[in-house]
Amino acid sequence: DFERPIIEEIYTALKQPLPWHYTRSRDCRTNWETAFPDVPHPKRPHRAIDDAFATLHCLELALTELNRRHAC
Repeated sequence: DFERPIIEEIYTALKQPLPWHYTRSRDCRTNWETAFPDVPHPKRPHRAIDDAFATLHCLELALTELNRRHAC
């Protein structure tokens, strides 16, 4: 649950509501589902290093999409 406090702090700083109920904390899949609600989260490899890179790639895509939507 490493990402949750970081993401919560970002949403708080941006004065945005969290996209999840406090009892339904998740991982970076929350960003994916917020950015791409109709697209299933891609399957991840089973090796730790491959999983880490896949997670970073999905997070980058999701954050890029969210930034694009909220660009001024």
